[in-house]
Amino acid sequence: MAQADKKTLRKVIDTIARYGMIHPGDRVIVGVSGGPDSVCLLDILHRLKEELSTDLVLAHFEHGLRPEEDPGETEFVRQLASRLHYPFETEKGSPLRPGTSFVQEEVLRNARYDFLERTRKKHGAHKIALGHNLEDQAETILMRLLRGSGSAGLAGIPPVRNKTIIRPLIQLGRKEIEAYLESRRLKHLVDSSNLRAIHLRNRIRLELIPILKKYQPQVIKRLAEAAVILRSEDEFLDGLAGDWVAKESSREPDGALSVPIPSFLHAPAALRNRVTRLLIRKIKTDLRRISRKHIEAVFDLGRGARPQTVLNFPDALCVERIYDRLVFRRAQDRSRRRNEFYYEIPGAGRFPLERIGKVFSIEEVDRKADFLSEPSPWTVHLDRDKIQYPLVVRNVKPGDRFVPLGMKGRKKIKDFFVDLKVPLVTRRLAPLLLSGDTPVWVGGFRLDDRFKVTDDTKEVLRVSLSPLLAPGGNQTETI
Repeated sequence: MAQADKKTLRKVIDTIARYGMIHPGDRVIVGVSGGPDSVCLLDILHRLKEELSTDLVLAHFEHGLRPEEDPGETEFVRQLASRLHYPFETEKGSPLRPGTSFVQEEVLRNARYDFLERTRKKHGAHKIALGHNLEDQAETILMRLLRGSGSAGLAGIPPVRNKTIIRPLIQLGRKEIEAYLESRRLKHLVDSSNLRAIHLRNRIRLELIPILKKYQPQVIKRLAEAAVILRSEDEFLDGLAGDWVAKESSREPDGALSVPIPSFLHAPAALRNRVTRLLIRKIKTDLRRISRKHIEAVFDLGRGARPQTVLNFPDALCVERIYDRLVFRRAQDRSRRRNEFYYEIPGAGRFPLERIGKVFSIEEVDRKADFLSEPSPWTVHLDRDKIQYPLVVRNVKPGDRFVPLGMKGRKKIKDFFVDLKVPLVTRRLAPLLLSGDTPVWVGGFRLDDRFKVTDDTKEVLRVSLSPLLAPGGNQTETI
């Protein structure tokens, strides 16, 4: 074995041991693209198979970005697996349109990780090994710095993530990998897209880093060292945030987490930001699509003057202020807590609305009857020709607008409630009748002027809401 081989092998063994990447008996999914990094990774793990007491499975994700090269890469990896007698799994991603955006790249990245995780579960594997190296680490740090990441992002690529994804080559430089491949005479493929400055990472690799090396020849190593320091400090702050959340937070009956606003506001800014991120992660399970502006918005919510308000974040996350507490929950959980309801009304008849304790009734009535004075706010008469079944009865939602009877312009139902000083709890249970997407009647309050009975009306419907009978009363049709 060449001296360079021994040094590289020892370096990888040290990395695996330092971070506890692989334990005896582990089955490892090896992500192999066919490029130099993944081929090097595979060869090293194959050579260490007996020493580490591991089983390997090869997995290849075909991104679909290079139709002329992708099939050849898949076949190359398939032959590698066959020659080494390892199980092989592959999957094709959905091809992207020309001019791939960062969002589309993220979609493919997520698809690749999803494929690897499914492969891990299929084979009962313990780890997923990827070929990220020292240069990948430096490029990632620079890319995140340019995009405005905080210290967590600048900590770079973790050697181990979620106790599952491992990166045994993370302390190897590209030149070491290339020297290893040459010494071992290992065939590998070259991704032609890596040679073109078409994406931010490629531009950093091909244009920015060569410039930085003129100022600091060891820039790759220095960035990697900075990542180690930032990661350790990041873990320390995460620990403090975990202690704070364990002490100060309360679990709500619906699974939400709430924290007292005074304690939250008095925490140091660095800790407060970590606490916010941790609470979001506990509810949402990740921080994808959560930016610095979202974190700052939570702080503004806590120090604001409004006693009750809510922030809606990506992926159905919401943060609600309820007097002196901040509540982090899934938006659907908040809706459920607010007695969200949705019923379809297929035609005339009586229909129980159990969630609000009402019965909805709709019937055809004589056009000649006097409709000028309504019997109660819970009964209205509609022009039949202006509605279309099925009707819908649901909660009032933000942005809902209607034309209050007697007015000409549209008004937000929320503003209508505010003008009437309707209590918040009553608003949440107010039934809104819709035809298609158009509000017809805010039950118990006001008819929409567009659906009123006029001299031109040919057919009339009487619509009413009444208390739901207690068990033992008359039966009603079930929706």
